[in-house]
Amino acid sequence: MKKLISPKRLKWIALILAAVLVLTTVVGFLNSMGYNLVTYIDYGIWAGYVEFKENKEDFELLKAHLCLFVDSRPDFFEEFDGDFYFTKDGINFSKNEKGLYFHPVEAEGWADARNNYYDAFPEWAKGPGERQTHIYPNYIVFYSTLVYTRDGKYPKERVNQWKDLGIKTRLVVRHAKGWYEVRR
Repeated sequence: MKKLISPKRLKWIALILAAVLVLTTVVGFLNSMGYNLVTYIDYGIWAGYVEFKENKEDFELLKAHLCLFVDSRPDFFEEFDGDFYFTKDGINFSKNEKGLYFHPVEAEGWADARNNYYDAFPEWAKGPGERQTHIYPNYIVFYSTLVYTRDGKYPKERVNQWKDLGIKTRLVVRHAKGWYEVRR
């Protein structure tokens, strides 16, 4: 009588089944602790949602003028709703239901920084649903994804804000001191 499975193949099948069992047990354990392994693998594949490193100086220039304007107006958060967008000549701020306020910026390299800023984000981030640029007292959000915390620490307020809205934060990547990419 002929054997259906040779002992050599049987060993390989047992080895593969053991590996699958160990892998599913480890992934299940890590997920139970809140360590989402799939997200980290996803980040490794899609790393670079925001091209921060190449455009760091541009982000810093835009952030500096944004903060200068906000800090020069003690009543900013009473007068403005926090929404803003960059233009080739400055920053447009949304006033509380009273239209826009244009703040001119005459810094060297401003227009290039603004163009590089828009190019640093992937196309999917530029859609109308993702186009949130907003300043809060402790942090600034660029295109819903990139967050600058004014104290340089982890963007806990932004993560909690999303949590309150029922949005799960998948990954927070630190690009530089105060600069974080918050993914959902």
